[in-house]
Amino acid sequence: MYAQVTNLSVPIGKMDEFREIVQSQYFRNVQYRDGFVMANLLEAIDDPQAAQIITYWDSQHAIEDARRTGSLQETVQMLASHMPGVRLLRQGYLVTVNTEDNKVTV
Repeated sequence: MYAQVTNLSVPIGKMDEFREIVQSQYFRNVQYRDGFVMANLLEAIDDPQAAQIITYWDSQHAIEDARRTGSLQETVQMLASHMPGVRLLRQGYLVTVNTEDNKVTV
């Protein structure tokens, strides 16, 4: 499995609005991409501007295909256009250990 982590800085006081955009538009858009597994939005407890979006893919190839077609860039541009001032940084990871059905897998 492959994970893409997007670290975000959301304008102060806009987290509720940002959460709604992610749920109603970003996640609805990305979930139909080939190889998509699941996604989470994480909001920092101690920083009202910090959040992360983590998307999981069945392979690195799946996310590279989505990038190559521009479909992932479209979703990022959608976030930026609906939430001026949001800043983001994306990083990709190979998932080497996870829990699935209450057991650790490698």
